[in-house]
Order: sequence, then C-alpha cells, then structure tokens
Amino acid sequence: MTRSYDIEMIADELVQVGHEMERKGLIIGSVGNISARVNRDTILISSRSSFLGRLKREELIPMSTAGEKLVDSSLEPSSELFMHLEIYRRRRDIGAIVHTHSPYASAYAFLKRPLRAVNPESQYVLGKIPIISFFPSGTKELALAVANKLVSPVRVALMEKHGVISVGESAMQALNLAEMLEETARINFLIDVLEKK
Repeated sequence: MTRSYDIEMIADELVQVGHEMERKGLIIGSVGNISARVNRDTILISSRSSFLGRLKREELIPMSTAGEKLVDSSLEPSSELFMHLEIYRRRRDIGAIVHTHSPYASAYAFLKRPLRAVNPESQYVLGKIPIISFFPSGTKELALAVANKLVSPVRVALMEKHGVISVGESAMQALNLAEMLEETARINFLIDVLEKK
C-alpha cells in the first residue's frame, strides 16, 4: 500500500469509529483499541486505557511502523501496539484495524468454538473465521499468532480469551466487519440454544 491520506481526516474517522464501537455494544470502558494507516511509514493508534466511546483526537498517537512515537506526548500507545504493527507489516492491502470485546463473539472465542456461516454475509463476506490460540495481551507472541492467522483474504478472527480482531481498507469497514461477526455469533448462540430444545 503506497497511498497516503490526510491525517486529520483519518483521526476524525477513528474518533467516530471509537464512539460507534461503544454505542453498538462492541466494547465498554477502556477495553479494545483501533488504529489506521496514515502512509507507508506511519499509523495512528488509540492511546493506552483510552475510553473509545469518548475518544478524542488528542488521544490518538502517531507511531512509526518501526514502533517509535512521533509526537511528544505523555500518552502511550495501546498495549496491543505490537499486534497492530505486525498486521500492517504483513498486510499492505489494509488501512485500519479494530479490536473489540464484543460479548457473543468473545464468548465463542473463549470456548474456542468455531462459528458457523448462518447467512450470505457470514458465508461470503466473513468467510472461514479462524480462532487464534491464547497468548498474553501485549506480547510479541500474540502479535505473531494474530498476524499468522490474518493472512489475505482473511479479515476477521476470534482471539481465545481475548475478543475479536478485524481489518479493513478503512476503520469504518473494519468496524462493519466486527459488527457482522458479532451478529453471526449472536445467531450462532440462538441456533445452539434452539437445537437443544
């Protein structure tokens, strides 16, 4: 990916996406994180412990793809910085990453239970949804495990005992995929309950 975008426009979209994540029930409080690629060498990522539902532009940290902070700020990037950077390094085709703790999908991730395709969207848009084995949050081991599963054309995955990761050309697209995955998990839950009756 060689394209470059206006950093202010990207920041505004990330703020909007952060607010939508909470409004749609995909996160609560300070869980989850988001980022977007600004150009080949720079990303914007939410700061550590920021409340995405009330995210402000100044809480987005410009980082080099080598992991260096590009502004003088007391804020630190998300603890999942390694994961974001490793995904961008491997996936030149994506421009944004969304990590949620959406409840239904996170429950299936915790159980390492595969999600079944239940409608055309889950079959053709989400495709086969990988489950990433557990590694501690913020570690390079987790970053590598996630990047190894998110190989093109995969755009969503479940992370055992952790939640959901989705990628897209834009933050809005990544959010839409995370929403679609949560809907798929909810339908799977209903099917699982009804099949037992």
